[in-house]
Amino acid sequence: CLVEEGSLEAVESCLANGYVGGCLTQRINSKKSIYRSIEASGNIRARLFKIFFGDQAIFVRRDIFFRLGGFDNVSLFDDVIFSRKLRKSGPVCVLPQKVYVSARRWQKQGVVRATSINWLVGLGFSLGISPAVLKKIYYDIR
Repeated sequence: CLVEEGSLEAVESCLANGYVGGCLTQRINSKKSIYRSIEASGNIRARLFKIFFGDQAIFVRRDIFFRLGGFDNVSLFDDVIFSRKLRKSGPVCVLPQKVYVSARRWQKQGVVRATSINWLVGLGFSLGISPAVLKKIYYDIR
């Protein structure tokens, strides 16, 4: 992942203005239009539900990070679990500055397959299936 120029200053400003944390706007590093749909769905999820994924460059105030106990030691979804705790601890934001993420996993697996796997595992997590079980499914079907 690479962050857009000015991102650090935007994060500092955000935290100085009372936010406890947040993330950047994801941009998948490919010119293909299918990736605009994928990144849009993740950015909408982040803005509406304040659920951040690790490849969205999560940031948090240091004191809040330690107060929340950092990231849980789980096989998958440590980023989601953390962002849920983070949003309960105070206001969070999604900054317009971009974090550029690699498209290689989608390219390797195929966009439909990779996205379907992500949605399937995400659905399982939202239904309460443990991250340890989901990790096995996730890596077995990848």
